[in-house]
Amino acid sequence: MASGYRNSAGQDTDDLFDPDTVGDGPQGTGYRRSDGSVLRYAAAKYGQPGAAVGYRMSNGVDIGTLWARKGTAVYTFPFNGQRYTGTSGRGTASVSMSFSSNGTWSISATTGSPTSGTWLSYGGTAADYSVQFVMTGFASGADPDGGSNGYSNGAASPVSLSSGATCGCTSSATVTNSSAGNYGTVTVKLFKSGALVNTSTCTFSTEAAG
Repeated sequence: MASGYRNSAGQDTDDLFDPDTVGDGPQGTGYRRSDGSVLRYAAAKYGQPGAAVGYRMSNGVDIGTLWARKGTAVYTFPFNGQRYTGTSGRGTASVSMSFSSNGTWSISATTGSPTSGTWLSYGGTAADYSVQFVMTGFASGADPDGGSNGYSNGAASPVSLSSGATCGCTSSATVTNSSAGNYGTVTVKLFKSGALVNTSTCTFSTEAAG
């Protein structure tokens, strides 16, 4: 349903700005839809700021500059683009990620940050969400240098976050002079009621030397 507000070219604001998926979109104070709700879209900080549309709030700000231009809003978690490393002497090195039903995520690693945060920031309850981990490049089995590697994925396909999900990788070196290394990327896809609301990618690596 169109918002009913159009720019000078006749384009409705629904066609000019990305929807407020997160729920923190600025309100176009003084402008309401036919159902009475205040006009709002994705905040400009998530994409490219929109152009003025000719409607101003009482403070003189054009509402179009508050929101992200259509097709530009991107939502990611703070770990997007980060690298997490697990290291160990003789024994097992590991890196793991967990999305919990209480609305938080965490990453366990020797180095790398951030290591915790909140995923339930889009409104609703945990039961409304599912998560998928797409793991690429990880090895499993014997390492050429005498150790072994492995990885686990508890959400290779979307899993309800009413119960949570984990993934991770390991490298083990339990024999003198053995070693092992594992490396790959994890892309996290968060869905709300089946709709993709966040895609974030980070790198995991593990190294063990006996």
